[in-house]
Amino acid sequence: MRIPLRWGIMLGVALANGLVFGLGLAWMAPRVERDAAQLRDSYAALVEDQLRSHLSPKGELWAAGLLSWNGWGAFEDVLLVHLPELAQPGQERGQGLLLNPRGSRHRGVDFPLETILEALRRANRENRSLPIAGGLAAPVRTPGGRPWGGAWVVSQSGLGSSSWVSLILPWFLGTVVLLTGLTFVVTDRLLLRPLRRLSEASAHLARGEFSARVDDGGRADELGSLMRTFNSMAQEVQGFGSRLQSEVERATDAVRRAEAAATTQKRLAATGELAAGIAHEINNPLGGMLNAVEVLQRKDLGEAKRNQYLALVHQGLERIRHIAGGVLLLAPRSPRTGPVDLKATLEASLGLIRHRAQGQRVELRLQRGELRGNLGTVEATRVLTGLPAVQGQGDELGQCWLNLWVNSLDALRDAWPAGGGIMGLDIHTAPDEVVLSFWDEGPGVDSEVLARAADPFFSTKEVGQGTGLGLSFVHQVIDAHGGSVQLESSPGHGFRVHVHLPTTEGKS
Repeated sequence: MRIPLRWGIMLGVALANGLVFGLGLAWMAPRVERDAAQLRDSYAALVEDQLRSHLSPKGELWAAGLLSWNGWGAFEDVLLVHLPELAQPGQERGQGLLLNPRGSRHRGVDFPLETILEALRRANRENRSLPIAGGLAAPVRTPGGRPWGGAWVVSQSGLGSSSWVSLILPWFLGTVVLLTGLTFVVTDRLLLRPLRRLSEASAHLARGEFSARVDDGGRADELGSLMRTFNSMAQEVQGFGSRLQSEVERATDAVRRAEAAATTQKRLAATGELAAGIAHEINNPLGGMLNAVEVLQRKDLGEAKRNQYLALVHQGLERIRHIAGGVLLLAPRSPRTGPVDLKATLEASLGLIRHRAQGQRVELRLQRGELRGNLGTVEATRVLTGLPAVQGQGDELGQCWLNLWVNSLDALRDAWPAGGGIMGLDIHTAPDEVVLSFWDEGPGVDSEVLARAADPFFSTKEVGQGTGLGLSFVHQVIDAHGGSVQLESSPGHGFRVHVHLPTTEGKS
């Protein structure tokens, strides 16, 4: 539990006073009690002497002279008792003469007379004074030394451990309250208020309000110096914050410009590569159509042949339209999202890297469950048929697949410069997600490089051959689609990218 400083100081002062009082009480109590006992004994001895001075050797008391003694004013209560059985042991117990020099009207009905008498008998038997009923019971003997009775006296001073403590306790409590109050007032003015202002200003500074300052009030002590130091620090932090914000803005702008330039470079490189692939894909059907057109120009061509060559022209045009459709599918268009046909985006991306894969003699394998096939086969089409739809943007997802295919082709080119190698795609479907695992048998990377593989601008390629934005772009797009990307690789064991995407069925 947090205790405010002001209450902690007050509690500390109170405890310190209590400790001092307790130590003083422990030191003084036995001494005061001893002195009080000595004083009570002296009072009792004084009364005993007065009583003996008014006794005859036969035990006859001159009561008038005794009662006229001026010293009775020093006592709160006195009881003088003659006990005949002390001088004559066989006589029946009981008191004889009983005098009250201070009177008895002040006594209550519960006055312990019998208890006092029994204490007086015991005092005679033990020949010593005994404390009883708030007073002292003392034995009295005749001038001849014979037991006569006893005197019970209560000193007017009331000295004793309980009496003097009860007298000093109110003064102690008053002193504690006064000292604690004065300490709080002085401490609050000289210490707590400045500390509160410092604490409030520090809280403002921690929240980013760098204009916070503390008024030192012209103080020349340590707290004043601390306040001025705080103000100087806050001013320095304010200036540093402004400079830091300006530097961050400049650095951010520079990073954005560099990223935009690198992205442009990446897209230009990809555009050139794709243009070569598209030109190759279109060139084949164009060559066939040109041959068919030349044949169709012959006048001696029969009707059956004419229809056959017209069908070839039609197939070539359909092939070109299909290639153009794939390119358009991956071209950025509207930022609006909707259900995406994964089969269409995968086929479009495969169509754009088909030429390069064939040029590198790379085998591309597709698999989903028991379905397996190589690129360009009917079995590969069956692998991609029936994939669940995902919510998002088809062009961005298609560009992700294209980036991953190109990365694999680059890795295989480094591993097999003369051509060769295998890459592929394994597809796993679940009720709420689809997992696309892109893999290749390239050289792989170690754990240090793998940890940085998705960092923007990080690339293991030669300068000018890569921007380091491919995997970073994939991560950004998949995250935006509510999915996740996991990388897996080790030196000599290829590279795998596992893409998890939630399906529209899972969202419903």
